[in-house]
Amino acid sequence: MVLLQLFTNESFAMSNIENTTTINSQSNIVDGEITVKQAVRIGVMKAKEWDDKASLALVTSVDENLGGSRGFTGRRYNWNLIFINHDYTESLILSISKGHITNFVPIKGRNDYDFINTEDVKVDSPTLVEIAKTKYKLKPGTEWATGYHFTLSNIDHLPCLRVVGLDRQGRFTKLYFNVRDGQELFN
Repeated sequence: MVLLQLFTNESFAMSNIENTTTINSQSNIVDGEITVKQAVRIGVMKAKEWDDKASLALVTSVDENLGGSRGFTGRRYNWNLIFINHDYTESLILSISKGHITNFVPIKGRNDYDFINTEDVKVDSPTLVEIAKTKYKLKPGTEWATGYHFTLSNIDHLPCLRVVGLDRQGRFTKLYFNVRDGQELFN
């Protein structure tokens, strides 16, 4: 079962109070901020309640005014995730804030998402933002997308994490990484 393989070597706890799912304190939540892999783990647990064969399609960090590292450490407070069913007729949108599910919105209707095999997500956002900052001198966003942002999706059936910030000239920039091995793509 994918769910069991995904959670080996880590402890997780479920809370069904007001549709929240939380990972426990041993999972390295830093002052409420979580990594993309932690967001995936939380989302998968909740999505399996919706459809036991649900597949991840997209994860993206969300701007907020809570302070924190704003992505400097590869962690953000808020994330949105999209899951799909296997006949592509329904989607589930989840929002996570400070490690808790805050929105759970099932949607009926055909979708064109490509699903992400969560077992392929081996390299996490803290590692990839460090590469973006050191090798490419990526700077944090300062206006509407503050700090560093992250989007996990498939591009041509390859699971990729986009690290978003500003280049040396202050232009909006996306750097792409293969999350299976951390290799840079299209950069």
